[in-house]
Amino acid sequence: MKEKNNSKKWFEKKDFSKAKNEIEPLPEFYKYKEKAETLEKKFVNIFKNNSFIMYGAGGGGLFFLKAFCEKYNLYPKVILDKEGEKHPNKDFFEVHNLKISKPENETFKRFPQNIPIVISIAKKELQEEIKNNLQLLGFKNLYLISEDIFDYWYLKLWDAI
Repeated sequence: MKEKNNSKKWFEKKDFSKAKNEIEPLPEFYKYKEKAETLEKKFVNIFKNNSFIMYGAGGGGLFFLKAFCEKYNLYPKVILDKEGEKHPNKDFFEVHNLKISKPENETFKRFPQNIPIVISIAKKELQEEIKNNLQLLGFKNLYLISEDIFDYWYLKLWDAI
């Protein structure tokens, strides 16, 4: 018991602010930075004057919201996810006044087929499946985010902590 209290006191006294600066960023951070910044510029140009939809409310959607939407103050009209309003991340998105809807929802079907849709799911095989399903519904402007860009955003957000 005494040992536990001593370690707690040590932890409280320790200054961890310098530790973050001592850790070298991973090479991937620099490798994908240019690619991510290019994609962000492209998205800003497309979304600044247009409504858009985000597909995916999981981890990829959270990263897209934190790394892109908050940075540029550009938010989707709606978020699509197969879990809809029952998604566990629902509260996080509601803070930004964003609703999660199922893709089969009638509201989604009323959007024009040329509305840009960002598929914010990190798993490549799921991205392709969703892209194909949206194309079958007639949607044309579909944007995928590659895993390396999600990795970059993750490292960037981690660095900001």
